[in-house]
Amino acid sequence: MVTNTQLAPEVNLTIDPAIRKPTPYQLQQIVYQNLVQHKQAFTGVCWQSSVAITDRMGKTLNLITNISLAMNEGDHLKEAKWGCNLEIEAFHKSPTKEAYNVEMEQKILEFFKLREGSEDRGNEDRRREDQHHIYTEYKKAREDTFKFVQDNLALALNFKPDGSTEKELDTGATADLAMPSSRASGSPSVP
Repeated sequence: MVTNTQLAPEVNLTIDPAIRKPTPYQLQQIVYQNLVQHKQAFTGVCWQSSVAITDRMGKTLNLITNISLAMNEGDHLKEAKWGCNLEIEAFHKSPTKEAYNVEMEQKILEFFKLREGSEDRGNEDRRREDQHHIYTEYKKAREDTFKFVQDNLALALNFKPDGSTEKELDTGATADLAMPSSRASGSPSVP
């Protein structure tokens, strides 16, 4: 006896890690590990020596979120590494903590504006597609209606495909039906 499992082909259920979006916890772990890995030994005189990695994580995660939404590439791990590298560069090159904060705010704002721009472009593209769809459906309905009227008018008037009629209509009889004469009704006509 053959079972269903013997008939079913094997299916590869692995998902490409570049496509899979990391969970918030995984993203925090990636950021934390990246910041620890690129930590330099600062002297007690430097402002960087007094900043904990956990303090930097909030700005880095905010930056990564805006990068992901602005770029919309789908490779979330690449975007996370890129955001970490931008933060590390700003952290190491800034002369003061205030300069670091300003640099990070500018980067976050830059990607936020890119994000808004890409959303606006997406909305504009969707609006344009909707308008085209409406126009196409309207045009199709008009063409269908015109063809319907044309075909039914030809049937009503008994037109042959060559344009002639099968039977000539008696225009006099049609005129009598359409407009009865005053003589037929017996009432005097009004001058």
